[in-house]
Amino acid sequence: MKMIFSHRILFVGVLIIIHYNCLAQPTLQLQYRYLHAPEFDKIFQTYNTSRPWQEDELYPLTHGYSAVFGWNKRIQKAHEIHLLPEMGYTLFRTQCNNDGKQVSVGFHLMTVGLSVRMHPKAIIKQVQNAGPMGTRFYMSLGLNYAYLRPFVRHNHEMIQWQEDEPYKTYTTQFCSSLGAGYHLFSMGPFLFTPELSMTWFPDIELNQFAEAVNGHNTTGLLNKNDNVLMLQGGLRITLVKTKSNWWDRPRSGDKT
Repeated sequence: MKMIFSHRILFVGVLIIIHYNCLAQPTLQLQYRYLHAPEFDKIFQTYNTSRPWQEDELYPLTHGYSAVFGWNKRIQKAHEIHLLPEMGYTLFRTQCNNDGKQVSVGFHLMTVGLSVRMHPKAIIKQVQNAGPMGTRFYMSLGLNYAYLRPFVRHNHEMIQWQEDEPYKTYTTQFCSSLGAGYHLFSMGPFLFTPELSMTWFPDIELNQFAEAVNGHNTTGLLNKNDNVLMLQGGLRITLVKTKSNWWDRPRSGDKT
């Protein structure tokens, strides 16, 4: 029942975003993500210390790379409030090679959600002048539904788990994000925007992850981290459907 409910949320979210595409500016964001999850780090520390003969170690799942697709729509002109439905995919992976055996471990993270962005001053003041994508500097607040699927592979094949079944499991969670961006420059119809943000998860759980990585969990390692933060830095590319922009009026700039 839980799996059906989770998939329905993802499916409905994707349908809303596809419909929204007809009304808004499409965007693609490429991100680097830094994950701080101490309990997951302990799983890899146990793996490495219990195999001292291995030269190549499994490093913690710290670095991830993602692509986020979305659409930007101005929903309020006086304060330049913009709404962005988005769906994204992130891969966190680590691997090692020893004596002809490759071990690859990580998890897939898929998200659907909504972000609202505006200039902080515009909360109390109207924006007097802005481009089609709003003010050049902005802050954003988002809410996402996340789907996490861990994996453990030996020589590119999923490990066999209980009753000789492949290790396949998933968890879901809501998360929130806070970020800031600056519309830096345009090239033809494309607008380039560096962004920095952080995402907060109440918890992240990867079912039986310690057992799958180490082959056991006799030390009682946790498969769950509470209050998880992901830090993101990336570049957003937006297809702007109008030529009117800030740099068409260089002496105007943003006025809030």
